[in-house]
Amino acid sequence: MSEKNGIDKAREMAEQLKQERAVKEEQDKKEMSVVLQDMKAISENAELAKMYADNATVGADNLEQLKLPVLKTFDIGRTKSRLLDGSLPNDGWYFYNPTREQIQNPICHILSISGGYRPKDQNGRLKFTQLMSGVIVNDNKYIPFLMYVKGLSLSYMWEFAKQAAVYTKQKPIPIPMFALSVKLHTGRVEGKDDHGNPTMVLVTTRYEIMSHEDGSPVLVTDPGEFQYLRDHVAMVEELHQKLIDKSDAGEAEEILMGASTPAVEPTGPDKEPVNPSDVPF
Repeated sequence: MSEKNGIDKAREMAEQLKQERAVKEEQDKKEMSVVLQDMKAISENAELAKMYADNATVGADNLEQLKLPVLKTFDIGRTKSRLLDGSLPNDGWYFYNPTREQIQNPICHILSISGGYRPKDQNGRLKFTQLMSGVIVNDNKYIPFLMYVKGLSLSYMWEFAKQAAVYTKQKPIPIPMFALSVKLHTGRVEGKDDHGNPTMVLVTTRYEIMSHEDGSPVLVTDPGEFQYLRDHVAMVEELHQKLIDKSDAGEAEEILMGASTPAVEPTGPDKEPVNPSDVPF
């Protein structure tokens, strides 16, 4: 195929993806309109609204995934998440599953990042994944969160971990990762969706270790808060291990690989294979 034909093919594919995305967004708007009508009808009936609230978890006690404090990025046209009022979250913001709220740039403390494992995705394929847990700082309260990190998002997390490792080895006073204040951003990167289709709209998490004007990191300075965060590291690590153990691929991975990282790492955002020695886990 000539270079010109290749460019024309790429443009044709990009235009097709753009049209498919527009159709998907229109479908989402129609679905949202129906949901909003239902929510309005329920909210205007006090007795019915109370019945909904009192019976929110009936029949769903075994849906453990819904109980997890999952935080994820929202990409309009690709995900089905809805806010509490039934409306769509803002494109490129974070969606917090337990309360169905959106957050633009959460400030948090990252408590732990798991080793890699290979759960099955919705198509039954094994997909290299890591778990990241922490707490969001909101009105002087800590809100726990869990993120499943995979695909192109992995490289950004690895880069953050390497930056944090500089502080953990700092002298004369080393700084643990959980004591760093981190602001989460999002960005778009060219890649493939869960079905292997080329796309230009993948949203990935970006990390900013917050700093003062002199360049020093923003840290936890209260001994009680420090101990609270330290105590919860073990709790989230236990949660990570339980989730990995329950994964269909967890046991096989441990036997076949004997390590937390695969022989061939996923491709990074620069489209170059990630060197396994660069992975800090």
